[in-house]
Amino acid sequence: MKRILPFFVAVLAAGCGTDVSGPSSSLLSCVFGDVTQVGLGEVVQVRGVEHQVVCLEGPADGTFLYMPFHASADSAADLDVSVTGAGLAALAGPADATLEPATLAAGLRPGLTLDHGFHSRLRQREIRELEPRIRPAVGTPVALDVMGAAVGAEVPAVGELRDFNVAISCSDIDLRTGEVMYVSDHAVVYADTANPADLSGSDFEYFAATFDTLVYPVETAHFGAPTDIDGNGRSILFFTQAVNEMNPPESESVTIGFFWSGDLFPETGTQRLEACPESNHSEMFYLITPDPQGVAGVPFSLESVRDLAIPLIGHEFQHLINASRRLFVNEASVFEAPWLNEGLSHAAEELLYYEVSGLRSGRNLTLDAVLSVPGRGDSIFNRYMGSNINNFAKFLSRPDTASLMGPPDALTTRGAAWHFLRYATDRSPANDSSFFFDVVNGTTAGVENLNSVLGAGQALDWMQDWTVAVYADDLLPEIDARFEVLSWNLREIYPQLSADEQPLGRYPIDVTLLENGQTVSIGLGVGGTTFNRFDVTADGRAILHVESDGRAPPSRLRGSFLRVQ
Repeated sequence: MKRILPFFVAVLAAGCGTDVSGPSSSLLSCVFGDVTQVGLGEVVQVRGVEHQVVCLEGPADGTFLYMPFHASADSAADLDVSVTGAGLAALAGPADATLEPATLAAGLRPGLTLDHGFHSRLRQREIRELEPRIRPAVGTPVALDVMGAAVGAEVPAVGELRDFNVAISCSDIDLRTGEVMYVSDHAVVYADTANPADLSGSDFEYFAATFDTLVYPVETAHFGAPTDIDGNGRSILFFTQAVNEMNPPESESVTIGFFWSGDLFPETGTQRLEACPESNHSEMFYLITPDPQGVAGVPFSLESVRDLAIPLIGHEFQHLINASRRLFVNEASVFEAPWLNEGLSHAAEELLYYEVSGLRSGRNLTLDAVLSVPGRGDSIFNRYMGSNINNFAKFLSRPDTASLMGPPDALTTRGAAWHFLRYATDRSPANDSSFFFDVVNGTTAGVENLNSVLGAGQALDWMQDWTVAVYADDLLPEIDARFEVLSWNLREIYPQLSADEQPLGRYPIDVTLLENGQTVSIGLGVGGTTFNRFDVTADGRAILHVESDGRAPPSRLRGSFLRVQ
């Protein structure tokens, strides 16, 4: 197995004043100015006007990374940045190349991808349509026992029929009849009586048992127990061709299931919640059903449903827990921000991976560790971690158009949000379960929620540090611990993954090359960053001149400078 040769890092920087009109005068002032000496493995970070002009000095062929970071939580506040280098050396050697990430989509035929955008749009719709129905807290949360079931639960019996509204709406109706096929300690499995193909009794038992023994214990230990508003003591798994119908035969991306927070709302208004008249008033998931002949849409075999359903249920169960505890336990008045909500559900998939594989967080896992898991370690990794690895690779390959906070329906956002949460969990003094519980059980949303967990004003600071970790982790052995991701060695894993049967060969990060005297324009969404490489002349000084809309950088623009060679 190939090993990445380490580089040592040193950054030499100094502010040279802001009373300059452009790169040329900035360079002149830096030639006669003082330069701050920074030791190996250190990172220089500046804010706002502090990095309108940054002076750097290094040995021959010294290589640096500049990572601007848009430190804002205002989703409409895009930032245009221009960077001009002066006194830069000709670049020696190529930058990290943009590469097509590997495809790890278990259970899907070639050419199909999962339509994660549907889920993000559903989360946004919940905020738009359901949040206004939440009334101020009344101090009377749902009565729960230690396992999260309502007192006096009524358990459905096998063979019972129930009509479900699959319209995902408080006003529209599309009724499908479900029959109880299996009841376990924490699940009631229903099958749509109109499904095009039958699952066997052992299949229903498999899904219920896996929910009971894997999904439920792992996620309630980290996020808390769900509520039980319908009094059955369980979550409903509804296998229905209504989900299949969302995927016409010509679809290239498919939806395989979802959770809808509207089902937690009452059909008649209460002191806490306004009515959602067509709600199913249950904790439930809608799941794709086998359809090998493609009667209802894109064909799905039994094997593909078995591969896809459990990670999906794990993903959606976080959404269910998050929403139900906000509404009935923690009495929040808002749902979680979509980017953080989806990031938490992708973290749930990772937690399931640790449980199934027997591996643990904080171990800087390599591909050897992944493949050494008994029982097809590659398949287990693909099944539970495939979407995270793919989505983060997509972020790495296009950081200029993405960030961990948006666009909210982009796979790049999901990948970045998952990776940031893993970074934050590794960095936090709390263990995984305590950290995730605190985030999921917040009463505010997004950055404000993270600040309540990390400390006032800390979320954006940690995000800026994370941008450095994205590049530096497992590359620079002397780097400060706050720029490391302790659980995964992705610089070792990615080069050995493949796309179209060809190894990637590199960490798939897109790096912009800064050349002497040329200006690079950068557009940053909130939480956005880019990776910009430049070399310093031998025994000389170089500067970066940074502006926003022709003016000194605002306080919400921050910069990190890292020497990588």
